[in-house]
Amino acid sequence: MITTRSLLTAFLLAPLCALTAMAQAKPNFTGKWNLNQQKSKSSDSITIEFNQKDNNLTEAFNAGQGGEFEAKYTIDGKESEIPTSDATIKATAKWDSDALVIDFRGPEEGRYFVRKLTLSADGKTMTINLKHSLPNGGMAEKIWVFEKQ
Repeated sequence: MITTRSLLTAFLLAPLCALTAMAQAKPNFTGKWNLNQQKSKSSDSITIEFNQKDNNLTEAFNAGQGGEFEAKYTIDGKESEIPTSDATIKATAKWDSDALVIDFRGPEEGRYFVRKLTLSADGKTMTINLKHSLPNGGMAEKIWVFEKQ
């Protein structure tokens, strides 16, 4: 039999449980990551090194043969500028639940490169859902799977 006291206790504890769930730490992507070509169905050779501390994130991306850059972000949606070999790109990084979304725009109007990063429960696998514009105005999507080194 449910008593008034047990209903009151449940009513008072429910918000506390919700707050605890919301306050859980976000994933930390710090480390060196190598693309698993087989799981990614890709012949690309990509390494990414992240250093994440509090709300700051640095990234060293290397896809070889000119596909390299280093970037610094604040994970709060503020815009950063990323210098590349031929232009400066605008970028933002922000949380979407437990996923980290890094959004590059430019340098040409309509060009974008959006990565949504998720981390496995054991912290050993990072998946990146990549959406990017094509020169002809279309859009392409890839899923990259990385393993922590």
